[in-house]
Amino acid sequence: MKGPQLRTFALAALALMGARFSHAQALDWVGNTSLTAAVPGSPNSTFGGLPRRGGYLSSGQQLTVVAETFPISAGQTVNVVYTTNNWITTTTLPMGFLQNVGNNTRWRVQVPTLSPGTEVQFYIQATSTGGNVRFDNNNSGNFGAVYRFTPKQRRGAILQWFATDYATIIRRLPEVVQAGYSALWLPPPQKSAGGGFSVGYNPFDRFDLGDRLQFGTVRTRYGTAQELQDLIKVAHRFGLEVYADLVLNHNANRAESPIDGYPGMIPEDFHIFGTSNTGNNEVNFNGDTSPFSNNLLNNDLVGLTDLAQEDGNAVAGTNLSLPSWASFGPGGKPRFMRQPECAQYYPSLRTREDDIRAYLRRWGWWLTLGIGFDGYRLDAIRHMTPSFFGQYTDQRGPTDSASNWITYMNNLKPGMNIFGEDFTTDGYELREFAKTGMNMLDFNLKSQIDNIFNSNGFGSLTAFANGYGIDSNTGLSYQNGGLAEDVGVSFVQSHDQAQPVSNNLAHALTLTRPGQTIVYYDGNNLDPNNFNQFPKPGRFDALGAGGDTVLRLVDARARFARGPIFNRWVEDNIYIYERHVNGQATMLVGLNIRGDLTSLTRTVDTAFVAGQVLEDLTGQQPNVTVGSDRKVTITVPPNSTSGNNNNARGFVVYVPKTAAPRAGVEPVTLRNATTNQDLVLANTVTPGGIYAGGGSYRVATLDGGRLSVQVETDSLGANAFISIDNGAFLPGLNNLFNTPEGLTDGFLPMASSGAGSFSINNLDLSNLDDGLHMVRVRVFNASSADRPPLYREFVRFLQLNRTGISAVNGDLQKYGAANAFQLRNPSSNSNRIDALYVRNDDTNLYIGLAGNVDVSEGLTNGMVLWLDTKTGTGMSQLEVLADDSGPATRLLSNALVTAPPNFLATHGLAVFRRTPHSASPGTGITGSPAVPYFCGAAAGLFEINPNRINILRGLPCSIAWKPRVNRSDAAAGLEAAIPLRTLYPNGSPNLGSLSMFGYLCSTGEAGTVLRRNDPLRVQGNRPRAVSWISNQWIPTQSTVVNDPGQTSVTASSAYTFNLSYAAAPPSGVDLTVNAPTGAGSAWNQTVTITNNSASRVEGPFYVRVDLGGPLLRFPNATGFSTLQPFTGYFKVSAGLDAGASTTVTLNYTWLSSGTPSPNVSLLVGSGIL
Repeated sequence: MKGPQLRTFALAALALMGARFSHAQALDWVGNTSLTAAVPGSPNSTFGGLPRRGGYLSSGQQLTVVAETFPISAGQTVNVVYTTNNWITTTTLPMGFLQNVGNNTRWRVQVPTLSPGTEVQFYIQATSTGGNVRFDNNNSGNFGAVYRFTPKQRRGAILQWFATDYATIIRRLPEVVQAGYSALWLPPPQKSAGGGFSVGYNPFDRFDLGDRLQFGTVRTRYGTAQELQDLIKVAHRFGLEVYADLVLNHNANRAESPIDGYPGMIPEDFHIFGTSNTGNNEVNFNGDTSPFSNNLLNNDLVGLTDLAQEDGNAVAGTNLSLPSWASFGPGGKPRFMRQPECAQYYPSLRTREDDIRAYLRRWGWWLTLGIGFDGYRLDAIRHMTPSFFGQYTDQRGPTDSASNWITYMNNLKPGMNIFGEDFTTDGYELREFAKTGMNMLDFNLKSQIDNIFNSNGFGSLTAFANGYGIDSNTGLSYQNGGLAEDVGVSFVQSHDQAQPVSNNLAHALTLTRPGQTIVYYDGNNLDPNNFNQFPKPGRFDALGAGGDTVLRLVDARARFARGPIFNRWVEDNIYIYERHVNGQATMLVGLNIRGDLTSLTRTVDTAFVAGQVLEDLTGQQPNVTVGSDRKVTITVPPNSTSGNNNNARGFVVYVPKTAAPRAGVEPVTLRNATTNQDLVLANTVTPGGIYAGGGSYRVATLDGGRLSVQVETDSLGANAFISIDNGAFLPGLNNLFNTPEGLTDGFLPMASSGAGSFSINNLDLSNLDDGLHMVRVRVFNASSADRPPLYREFVRFLQLNRTGISAVNGDLQKYGAANAFQLRNPSSNSNRIDALYVRNDDTNLYIGLAGNVDVSEGLTNGMVLWLDTKTGTGMSQLEVLADDSGPATRLLSNALVTAPPNFLATHGLAVFRRTPHSASPGTGITGSPAVPYFCGAAAGLFEINPNRINILRGLPCSIAWKPRVNRSDAAAGLEAAIPLRTLYPNGSPNLGSLSMFGYLCSTGEAGTVLRRNDPLRVQGNRPRAVSWISNQWIPTQSTVVNDPGQTSVTASSAYTFNLSYAAAPPSGVDLTVNAPTGAGSAWNQTVTITNNSASRVEGPFYVRVDLGGPLLRFPNATGFSTLQPFTGYFKVSAGLDAGASTTVTLNYTWLSSGTPSPNVSLLVGSGIL
């Protein structure tokens, strides 16, 4: 025994010595064993009793075991003997004496908190002093419970956003942040039968997120794979999580796709008769729909083809015959190489055989770590065996011995948010899924909501007033009318279910009670009065269209709905409750369900401090002040008005007053720290839906690299904190972490200059990409031991535009004369390359391809440009490339093209249709260069490496598109900015050139899938794609007159571009260099450029600084030389008139002693330096 165990045993022995006996007696019995979920380290503080087996414990709960022995006798020892690996090994845990009860002795112990996903099983062993032993093993079944994976609690509401394309959602993400939502739930992302018309619940190809031609479309209903990843990127930048709706149970129905026509699957992956009969018959199970019945688990759901995740291969009617390239693996499941054409779909980047369970796990890996999702809503889980999600003993339904899907996903991204749709209120069934580690959509609460809020005011609000408790029969936890906060995810309406009549009141409840909650939104794209459609319409004002009812509640939730709930008044018509943090109130909510025009007034106790002024965030009632007795009197408005029956705003949300803007004073001022000029906050309008317009947000543009921020509020503001994006790390600063309640994690403290005035200066934004960023400020009230932190939040947006990349916009007129022309007549005016434009400056190579591309969904056209940087590496036989990961790489890989003589392609630029690409999508300007996505990229620059022909490495670039409808129009088309350091990672050549040629082609996809018996199926899921090639080549090829189509082409020529270099200044342009001044590590140096000539000299000018090595840093450098190491420069873009001069200050960081001695010189003219 260890020390604490010995101590427990000794205390028990001492207690027994004082019992009602004089000598030891034989031990006759041990039993009455009970299991309780308790607070760790506090066995008296319990959440509720658990069943003897099959229950679960959530995060923050510890298993407490109590048992009794008979008779009362000295010298007894009682142990819990437990296992966490199904009895391979055991651990003995002594129980401590608790008390004598009647003729029995009661013993208790807390089992150590175990890792999530661990199942503990145990029995009780009691031993007397005489050595006789008794056991309680639950009638040979043993006791047990599961420590479940518990998704971490998220404070803000989840916005379920359906019926809206990704591009629109990206542009409206600032509205989502301003409202206070913390996450987005998006529809199923994969290509489904029906293509662009499908909502997504009938999957066809799970790895096609809108990047393959299938069902006549590349896009899904919501957009492309690249747009989806753009959305996730921007959402993460703004601190939003993104969840996908995941369909793991079934595929599209057999009328939409034959059973042997799903990519990556064979008929034996489903519940069917067998492969000798591919007439799409299924196993004819009985009609039982009880929990975990054969029919529920294995039959088709509304005709959708049911996947067989359980061990074995349940078929009937014929003998089973696998194809030659498949075999039975562990668990009796067919396994084969499901996607040999795309290594990027596999964690090791090497294709391998897997069965249907491993395939679904791999899909989860790919969506999580490859695409970037933070969580999932799991569709139709009650039609799947629980052991697919997590394998534990005594589970109902068939056994899946391999998947452990939830455990696998939590190991990929610990704490990720996974919640399942089990359309039932059966506690036993819900428990079996909950204990695997997912939360559950709260249909229990939804049932109560519909009953009570459709009652015309006659329902009883007392149904929502129950505290946290555990059903000892099932182990499922309940609270406030539904599932408890540790397992339930509440909602008022969804794509499947309509809202109740009193839906305002229902949202007031769900957005202020504990636990995760959802607001459903359709982007105002569905008829708000038609609830017979699918999906059903969502909450119209979720982002403020037509009113701010929900926005006020979402804000209240984000800032004040913290901690446990305490009832203050409970009766049928009115329900008043508080939320508490450390015993102190943060919010007081009142609900009034009466259907007439009657307000209800009540005086209630509170946990607010005396004298606290409370304001109603709904804006309906005046402020109230907490009395000296800590009571407050509030009036809750009626839930009906003269023009609104049973769906007015019969609720109040009282919270302590927080810092507010001063009258007529902008609360947040953004300032260019270099020029000390305030930035103008412009109003940006976002796109709306079919039935309502969009919203807006305020954004400032900064063309420098440093930002200062000033905040002004009323005198309630005591301290302030600022976060750039989602806690971006800025040079020289340390973000806060592990702060109380996490309220300022990722923030920086601001300096105070008096009550309500705060500032932070000279923030270095050099680590951030050009594009749209978020500035979030939280201003807190004065803190004290008896008050939880209270704050007001301000959100502003900042468009960084420092490098001039935003000028890359598809308008090619700025380049002047074209470098090369395309002279062949196109077969379609919608598919043309007219001319090539090439330039370079100090940072980028700029390429323009004037023309147009047909973006019709049935076509897969795009432009390709091959580059030879003259490094002696690269490829000429381009048709051997075999990257099938996205439209851009297919454009590069599928054309039967050989490069011109002496041309070795080192890079390939490919743009599918008119796809833009940069680090800041959806913001109206082109952002910094970005690496194309690993899968699904529709545009990007790729390295051509003969040793990696099936996985092309993406490289950073920025791409914009502006179509040129007719050749006679102003020059426009595809425009790309490629960083010179990308092309020349080891430095530019002193006198360099590069060659290029390109063409317009298709990806060559046929849009068909190989059937199971096709002999080519072993090589991949689809026929080999061969691009259709047009006659639109740049430069014009002597070997190409008409469209080559799908025949091989050997190019005859390439265009060679000589790189431009900055040069010494002309006579009369002088540079005056002053000596560095400073001390320690901070040094400055001023230099003056003077035009002493008789005429104007155009810029740009470059003040080049040879730093002499790594000890001297140049923080305000515009860039660094690609020719010389440790050489930076400061760029002055404007020209100088005759006699004019300009002075610049160079900032240095000196990491040595003495005085730095940089070598400063002047160059002029756009080009490499």
